[in-house]
Amino acid sequence: MPRGKYTRFHPGMRVRVLEGAGLDTGKVGVIVPRNQVSTRGDGVPNIPGHYKPMSTDEYPIRDENTGELFTMFRYWLGVAK
Repeated sequence: MPRGKYTRFHPGMRVRVLEGAGLDTGKVGVIVPRNQVSTRGDGVPNIPGHYKPMSTDEYPIRDENTGELFTMFRYWLGVAK
């Protein structure tokens, strides 16, 4: 896990998933506001693969190519050019 100073990410920012993040490595997308992510009654977001509520270190991201929604921890994100 990378350590150090983190960039502040805001809704609408274009981001890229950094190398080493697993299956999502290299994806480019836009950060979505948390209040636009629908959740089930127990607070778990309606995103495939989610089984617990999002932490404050996770950001919901909409993939530019496929349009799918996924989440990624902030330390695996970088600003896309």
